[in-house]
Amino acid sequence: MAKASLYLKCKKCGKEFCHEKYFSNSKERNSYEEWARNAIDLCPDCYKAESREKMREENKKVGLILNASVVPGINLQNGEILMYLWFSGDTETHKEEIKSLGYHWDECKNADRYYSLSLKREMCWGKRIEAKDFEEEVKKAEEIGAKKFVPDAGLFGSIHAQVAAKKHQEWLEIQEELKKLEKPQMPDFLKEMIGDKPWNQKVYGKSSGRYVIYLDNEPVSLTDEQASSVKQYLKQADKYNEEAGAVRKGKEYYQEYLDRKKLQDQNKERLGEELSKLEKPEEPDFLENLIDGRYWNGRVYGQKKGSYAIYLDREKVSLTDDQAADINEYQSAMEEYLQKKKELKEKFAGKSE
Repeated sequence: MAKASLYLKCKKCGKEFCHEKYFSNSKERNSYEEWARNAIDLCPDCYKAESREKMREENKKVGLILNASVVPGINLQNGEILMYLWFSGDTETHKEEIKSLGYHWDECKNADRYYSLSLKREMCWGKRIEAKDFEEEVKKAEEIGAKKFVPDAGLFGSIHAQVAAKKHQEWLEIQEELKKLEKPQMPDFLKEMIGDKPWNQKVYGKSSGRYVIYLDNEPVSLTDEQASSVKQYLKQADKYNEEAGAVRKGKEYYQEYLDRKKLQDQNKERLGEELSKLEKPEEPDFLENLIDGRYWNGRVYGQKKGSYAIYLDREKVSLTDDQAADINEYQSAMEEYLQKKKELKEKFAGKSE
C-alpha cells in the first residue's frame, strides 16, 4: 500500500494544509499526486464553505418547494388518511416562516426514505397532517413563498397511497359493523352522580344496603336497586367493549370471534343440559333449623357413638348418632356432586377454546 502526502496551499485563505490518500501501489499514487498538485487548491474548510455557498445559490434559483407523500396508515380515531409534507429548495431563506407553520427539522420521512437502506440521516423541515387539511397546508406554503408543489409520484409513494386507501376502506367497514352493535346506555341517575368526576367502573359491597362507588376517591352510596342497575350496565358495557374490540381488529378476527362465541354458547347450553341431569343432594331437614343463621365450618366432630357434635358460632352443639350419620352422608354426596359438576364445566370449557 502506498500513501500520498501532499502539502498544499489554499488559494482562498492562504493556509497550508496536508492532503493524504492511500493507494494500492506507487504508480497510482504518483499519478494522483501529479493531478492533485494542480487540481486541489482549497483547504477542507474553504472547500466545505464554497460547496455550501454553491448549494445555497442553487437552492435560491430553485425556490421554495413543498413536497407531499402519503403515509402508509390512517388516523385510527377518525379514519383519515395521513400525509407527510416537507420543504426542499430554498428553506434557509424561509426558515422562520416554515417553523411558524409547525414544521420540524428532523429526519425526512418521505416514502423513499421509508425504505432506504442508507445509514445516513437525510434531514428536512417536515410534518405529518391529515389528508383533509392538505389544501389548507398548500395555501399556507404559497403564502410564505413556495413556488411549486411536488407530489410523491414514485413507486414507493404509489404503494403508500394504495396501502392508506385500503386501510381507510377497512376503517369505514369497521364503523358500519360497530353501528350494528347495541351500545349500552348509562343509567341517568349514574350520569348525574358522576358528572365530570373520575370513576373506576366498579361497584363495592356484597350485602344489602352497603353498596358504594368511588367518585374522585370519595365513596358515594347506592341503593340496592341502583347497585343492581349499575352492575347490569357494567356487564353489558363489558360485553359491548369485547365485541367492539373484536370488530376493530378486522373482518377475519371478528368472524373468528363470532365463531368462538357461537361455540361457547352451544357448549354453555350443553353444559346446562348435563348439569340438569345431576341430582343435587338434599340437605337434611333438621340441619337448617339447627344452624339457624349461625356460622358453621362444615365439620362434624367425634369418632364414637354419643360423642358427635358441631360448632355453631364457636358454641358446641351435640348431635344424635343418626343426625351425625345423615350429615356425613349428605356431605359425601355433596362432595361427589360438586366434583361431577366441576368435571363437566372443565370438559365443556375445554371444548369452547
